[in-house]
Amino acid sequence: MQAKNKSKSKFSGERMQNHPKSNLYIISFARYKFAKKFISKKDNILDIACGSGYGTFYLSKYCHTITGADIDPKIIAYCQNYYKSKRIKFDCILPNQTNNIYIKSFNTIVSFETLEHTKNAKTYLKQLKKYLKPNGTIILSTPNNFLHQYPPENKFHIKEYELTELYRLIKHIFSKHFHISVYGQQSNGLSNNITTQKISTLKSIIIILFKKIYSIDLQYLHLLQKIEHLEVYKKIGKLQRIMPFSPKIYKINIAQPFLVPSISLFVIKNQK
Repeated sequence: MQAKNKSKSKFSGERMQNHPKSNLYIISFARYKFAKKFISKKDNILDIACGSGYGTFYLSKYCHTITGADIDPKIIAYCQNYYKSKRIKFDCILPNQTNNIYIKSFNTIVSFETLEHTKNAKTYLKQLKKYLKPNGTIILSTPNNFLHQYPPENKFHIKEYELTELYRLIKHIFSKHFHISVYGQQSNGLSNNITTQKISTLKSIIIILFKKIYSIDLQYLHLLQKIEHLEVYKKIGKLQRIMPFSPKIYKINIAQPFLVPSISLFVIKNQK
């Protein structure tokens, strides 16, 4: 099982090919490493919106078979030519059109940075639910639009979701026999050479101060929840994201107010 020699790096602004030194690649690859925790050697995996296939290839080392799917036939042709393994299949799948041959076919489905490109998130999530086997797991990620910016700043995105907004939608669709865990990924898009020392002392102090305030309020006062609908609350929260670049993924308590990770991740486990 091998990938051919790496071709020249390409990046369109949304999709990259063999661009391992970019922050976008580092953040994305961290999600695939996170997904590895939920799969086994006997599993059949679906990587939907696989892009240039680096994540599909990585997960293929830890499962029985994996299907890398994407809407773009050109990128699928690239993956079929670039990655050679009996465990890997690449196929075109439309995000809101169910392919009957895949119904109840997969133990694990990963869908990273896909939801924001779909016109109907509800239809797409129901599609993933149909593809999942009993006791299977869906792992998905999407940008956390905590400022409710419409249209989204990213021109490639149709709609972005605030973390709690998306949690309610997922809980509605996966209401019975499913357990939902929520995670965040903190990344601010700063270049790799930005260090803590280069962030202004004033901003650093503000970040530390507000973190203390949120921590004390969460434990004792519960006052911030009363103003979380206000625009000023969201603006202040943006200060938390002025930090050095980090691909780290961490568990989130959905009941906690002021959830501002850059990326929201959901692990949806079918317990039936």
